Amino acid sequence: MEKFKKQLVTSNCIYWLFIALSIIGAVLVVVFSPNHRDGNGTVGFFAAMIAISVINIHRNRKALKNEKLLKEMYINSVDERKKQITLQSAKASFFIILASMLIASIVFRFISMTVSIVLTCCMMFILIVYFAVTAYYNKKM
Repeated sequence: MEKFKKQLVTSNCIYWLFIALSIIGAVLVVVFSPNHRDGNGTVGFFAAMIAISVINIHRNRKALKNEKLLKEMYINSVDERKKQITLQSAKASFFIILASMLIASIVFRFISMTVSIVLTCCMMFILIVYFAVTAYYNKKM
């Protein structure tokens, strides 16, 4: 259980890093954006990162203070059934997203060649990462 507590403390440190980087990023976008309306989406993204990090820090601190909640979080993190469900949903989502990008790339070929090329490059990058990670885990296991 001590190892899991250290893991939560490390997670909190990473969340604090995300908050700091998000604040710096938002400030840089606001300062260097010639038209402040251009950066609204980016600032919104940084605000969402801050909000998610704060929520996770709060959850982790609450668990570190409450032994029952800590035990429940530990059980959820090592539950094989939940891991298998997450793995299967991630696998299905990956192929659905890839197929959607392929269809979008074909459709945008008739609308905008630039968008089609960008989507194709994104698909190729995703596939390269997928095959690299698969090869890594095949060697590791």
